[in-house]
Amino acid sequence: MSVPSQTPLNSPTLPSQSDVERIVSNYFIKRGYSASTIQQESISLDHLLQQYKTTNDTCDLLKSIQEHDFEDIETVQSSYEHLREWIMNALDIYKDELNAVFNTTSIQDQLAHKYTVKLSPIPLELFYRFLHESQHKTLLRIVNQHLNINKLPPVSAGEVSDQGKSMDETRIKSEAEAMELDEPFILPYENTDVQAEIESLNEIRKLVSLGSLAQPNICLYTFHHTQDQLNCIAISEDATLIAGGFSESFIKVWNLKGEKLRDRNEMDKSKANSSLSLVGHSGPIFGLSFSHDNQYLISCSEDKTVRLWCLKTYKNLVCYKSHNYPVWDVDFGPYGFYFATASHDRTARLWSCDHVHPLRIFAGHLSDTVKFHPNSKYLVTGSCDKTVRLWDVQRGTCVRVFTGHTGSVHAVAISPNGRWMASAGEDTNIILWDLGSGRRLKTMTGHTGFIYSITFNADSTILVSGSGDGTVRVWDVNKNTPNEFREEQSSDFKRTKLNGKAKDKKDKMKPLLMDLNAKKSKRNMLER
Repeated sequence: MSVPSQTPLNSPTLPSQSDVERIVSNYFIKRGYSASTIQQESISLDHLLQQYKTTNDTCDLLKSIQEHDFEDIETVQSSYEHLREWIMNALDIYKDELNAVFNTTSIQDQLAHKYTVKLSPIPLELFYRFLHESQHKTLLRIVNQHLNINKLPPVSAGEVSDQGKSMDETRIKSEAEAMELDEPFILPYENTDVQAEIESLNEIRKLVSLGSLAQPNICLYTFHHTQDQLNCIAISEDATLIAGGFSESFIKVWNLKGEKLRDRNEMDKSKANSSLSLVGHSGPIFGLSFSHDNQYLISCSEDKTVRLWCLKTYKNLVCYKSHNYPVWDVDFGPYGFYFATASHDRTARLWSCDHVHPLRIFAGHLSDTVKFHPNSKYLVTGSCDKTVRLWDVQRGTCVRVFTGHTGSVHAVAISPNGRWMASAGEDTNIILWDLGSGRRLKTMTGHTGFIYSITFNADSTILVSGSGDGTVRVWDVNKNTPNEFREEQSSDFKRTKLNGKAKDKKDKMKPLLMDLNAKKSKRNMLER
């Protein structure tokens, strides 16, 4: 028999000739063959080597598995999953090193050789701690028998000599001093840049407090072909929507940006229109008010009802019934959840959007108009009994009565700072009141017709009034107002006491802007 000159790469080291003969003899003796029979039969060496390899591998496999360490497959699977989950949840900087535990080539490599794993000190300590805490016997046996874990020494960056530091610092400093910067190249303005500058200037102008020196701009919207049927209007907080209430018992909504309106649940965009009509009331509409988030619209009518409309679907959501007579006015609270109504039944009522019955009833006089205080804790009502009253929302009682008008009060307004209240009506006068003391600050005259609407600007420095004489007038609130009550521009304003007793004087001040030319159209008075 001849031995091959070359050995396959994956074959184990071949034994010597004497070992081969001894193995062959022992093999046949165990098989029951005699010495004469062995000499008579011819057995190839390749066949014997293959049997030797199989026997050797089987022995090694049996040696690696001990009977007292046998565990069921569920325990092994649980141990493996626990180890894998722990490695996946490890920190990213150590995860690559810990994953080396799984990087083995084949089962034979695991059984015949120990796989070398190199770990830095911290991951190695974490891995040992995990094995100690988990107490998985299978993992401990595998680590002991098949892994050779080497601890890597810490890496040091070394130190830089002082001479090298000084050379680097000197070289960088000299290059920085020698560098010359060219003047930046200014790009020409594009159309978008010009538009952005204009918008920026407009935003800056809005920050200027309005007054006698900084007068407001005026934007007018004209409603054509209303046939004297338009009773009231309301503009949303973001100035994108305007709603009008008509005597023909419907509400019409327009978009001030020129965009078409449609139900957002409607997929067909061809059904969008420049305006939408809200139909639900059975009588003339007398009052409208938008919520602070511009999502809802509240309306009141001669049919004794108040209706809540959704501005996404333009549908009626709730109908509130409690008044016994026509409802003249309605106003949303500053937070949008509450609203108040004023009716001909001598009551004003407080409502919440999620209740169909009123929460408070304020009784005492004919409530023709109503407004919320900015803090939502008070209500102001004006009446044809020539008085204005301030109500406490929580207690439902009247805390102030303002007298001084000689005719019915058709309009009231509260300044955004919450300090002042203005009222106007049939006597063509506008009276400014201090809510804290209940005193009348001044009376502004100039209109020749009934005053139907008044409102403050956001800074509480300007008051705008609209009258049946066809004019809109803008008034300076701070002018000729006692120093004690004048609005200061600084945020840390403190009220100072005025020496002496202040007298109420009529302020025959001229409006800041000239009367606007408008067609005189007096409001048809409804018999109440």
